[in-house]
Amino acid sequence: MVKVSVRLLWPFLRIAGGDPRARDVLNGAELGPRTLGDAEARLLHQASLDLLRRAIETLPDPALGLRAGYELDGADLGAVERAARHAPTVGDCLELTIRHLSLFVEAARAAVTIHGDTAVLTLRTAEDATGLDAADDFVVAACVAFLRRNVPDYRPPLEVRVAHARPSYAAEYQRVLGTPVTFDAAENAVVFPKEWLERRMPCANAELLAVFEHQARRALTELGQQYGAAGLVRQAVSGQFEAGSVSMHDTARRLAMSVATLRRRLGDEGTTFADLVDELRRQRAYEHLREPHLTVSEVAFRVGFSGVVTFGRAFKRWSGLTPTEFRARVQDSSSFARTEAANMSGAVLDSAPLLSARPQYFAGAVTRAAS
Repeated sequence: MVKVSVRLLWPFLRIAGGDPRARDVLNGAELGPRTLGDAEARLLHQASLDLLRRAIETLPDPALGLRAGYELDGADLGAVERAARHAPTVGDCLELTIRHLSLFVEAARAAVTIHGDTAVLTLRTAEDATGLDAADDFVVAACVAFLRRNVPDYRPPLEVRVAHARPSYAAEYQRVLGTPVTFDAAENAVVFPKEWLERRMPCANAELLAVFEHQARRALTELGQQYGAAGLVRQAVSGQFEAGSVSMHDTARRLAMSVATLRRRLGDEGTTFADLVDELRRQRAYEHLREPHLTVSEVAFRVGFSGVVTFGRAFKRWSGLTPTEFRARVQDSSSFARTEAANMSGAVLDSAPLLSARPQYFAGAVTRAAS
């Protein structure tokens, strides 16, 4: 259930959007102008890979991913690139972009490591991104294009590494990227001089950096509430309370990931599976107790408790009231109902795990490796 931003489709549209065959591919995927033009829209990652695969077969253009990645520009990345351009150094520019990478591809990972006089920017696509060379091409080409836009006195990087076999269109890499390419690499990576990281950004501006980084951080927070690992768990669990016990193992299986991966991703977002389930139960209990036709026993069942006693203990912990006391106050005082509803909303938002400025699903630190 990993998702990607529709922004990553925009360079493909610029390259092939005028071709009637490309429109047929989009129509087949039921992607209309409203979705494609919505900068906040997101697609299932596997669906985007299937779309890319069909486009390559239909046009046909095996180098489409390579060319589209290099076509990705600053406008496509919105507030993230606007903030990055105003960072003090190239290293700061990269670190900021990596921190916000999940705005574009959930579960992607990126890191910069130092090896002697070189820096290596490594990129790992989402867990379900295997088996499509064009996806690797897009990733490395987009990174080279980002460096070209943002590194002062840019020269082509020292090397590009691609995690797939040498393709029939290998000559295109040199033409598009202007640098040697190593195929069958352990991971996708771009290698460049370490001293690039210390170069001052020509548009460095602390005030504008703060403005645009605030925009990017706010988008990341909203994304975390809706689409992050915590959001995925909320969606998966919300309809399971009445079906019986809710387990992390079953939820991870439904989300097509291991328990360890789910635990790590939730930890990156500052929460746990148990905390999310507790939050959902509390929110659902507040809602159902406002429905006068439901008994307390029925509410307990609907929020996943086996009996009234255990539900009562949990509700007392949440609100300081018993379910009956809460319901009586809501029914007796409309003003209390309005106040408690506002308090409930605030409590849910305050306790909901939000994505912070820390890296999400990827390593953001610039680290030093053994030379």
